[in-house]
Amino acid sequence: QIIHRDIKPENLLLSKHGILKLCDFGFARPLGGPGARYTDYVATRWYRGPELLTGDTAYGKPVDVWAIGCMFAEMTNGLPLFPGESDIDQLFHIVRCNGPLPARQMDCLTTNPLFDGVNIGGLKDGRGDPSHSLQSRFLGLPYQAIQLLKRCVANDPRDRDTCAELMAHA
Repeated sequence: QIIHRDIKPENLLLSKHGILKLCDFGFARPLGGPGARYTDYVATRWYRGPELLTGDTAYGKPVDVWAIGCMFAEMTNGLPLFPGESDIDQLFHIVRCNGPLPARQMDCLTTNPLFDGVNIGGLKDGRGDPSHSLQSRFLGLPYQAIQLLKRCVANDPRDRDTCAELMAHA
């Protein structure tokens, strides 16, 4: 019942025996009950889920699943999945690949004073760009790997797999 909130390559350690360990729990927090709120300014931008980028403070374990998916993709080719130069650029990378943000995230974005005056037209009606889809960007990956990636980086956190579901994936 802990969310790490800063999963990234620098926070993974691999022993000479192949044991993977997660480190740096500075942003980690125990999960609160229903309605719990957390700060949205956590995690390194490239591994930050869209709910964090839009300023949603009611999030949970799916933020870590998103980061795991971003790292999984990066492990396949050495390149960050969504290398945004700012939060809004990060969102454009995500929408261009995955399509539109869910209504809750759009509500958070449009009411977030940090984005006041920012032209977000492309985010409102963005349908994704097939040339930037996960399938087109990772042509060499097996079908099952693409499916696992999609289940990690779904824009809507409710559509992301749990860690137990990911562990059971083929």
